[in-house]
Parts: sequence; structure tokens; C-alpha cells
Amino acid sequence: MNASTLNATPNASYFGGLPGLFHVTSVITILTGMTLHASRLPLGPEAFQHDLFTPVVDILFAVPMTIAGIAMVLLWRRAILRTLWEKIAYGFVALFMVGSLILHAKTVITWDTSYVNFFPDWYPYVAVVYLGLIGIFCATRRFIPARIK
Repeated sequence: MNASTLNATPNASYFGGLPGLFHVTSVITILTGMTLHASRLPLGPEAFQHDLFTPVVDILFAVPMTIAGIAMVLLWRRAILRTLWEKIAYGFVALFMVGSLILHAKTVITWDTSYVNFFPDWYPYVAVVYLGLIGIFCATRRFIPARIK
């Protein structure tokens, strides 16, 4: 056994338990979000909202987002965050996921997705970039195994 083995933090299974649920649902959420934002570009905002981003799609999109956001909050103390930027990014992404729920859950009450028309035409370009970065961040997170009580 060498010194690096003794100092290593054990990682929870990537696809097992709550970390696995987080990894799968966050990647589904991010890839779906990137696809939706990118598809707005060729369709235009009105056709996108009318033909693709219907209330049913928005509500279905909110399901993995809700799971990922809640899992991320529950995993906060188990997240392996060695640097300050990782801690800040984890907090930002957790707030982003949970905060986005408010916007998407509103559709359940109003059955209206016209809020997407308030975003400028250039927004999908920015969204695809920042969602890609968030996706990489989520996919690379590791967690300490759960304690057995």
C-alpha cells in the first residue's frame, strides 16, 4: 500500500444509488435542454413554441430536471469538491436545476409555454454552451459512498 492509496477518497458507484440517479437524470436533462434550445434556431421562437415545445413536452422535461435537482441537493455533503471553484459551481448548478423548476413547473398551472418567446433570438447559442459546460460538470462529479447506519 502506498501513500497515494491511503490518502485517496473512496468513490461511490457512478451508476449506483443516489449518485447514479443524479448522473443519469442530469445528463438526460442537459441533453434534452441542449436539443430543445438548438431546435429553436431553425424553427424560430413562435413555431418552436407552437409545434415542439408544447406544455406536455415542458412538463415531461421537468421530470428528470426535478429528480436531478433534488438528488444534487441531497448529495451536497457527499460530493467530492476539492477546490473552491468546484464548490461554487456545484452550488450554482444545484440552484440552476432547482430554480429552473419554477419556470418549467409554471406550465403545469398555466398550460402555456409562451414564456420561451421572451428569450432573445441569440439565447439558444448561449444556452447550448452553458448547458454543455453544466453537463460536463455533472457527468464528472464523484461522491463519497453513503454511510451505513
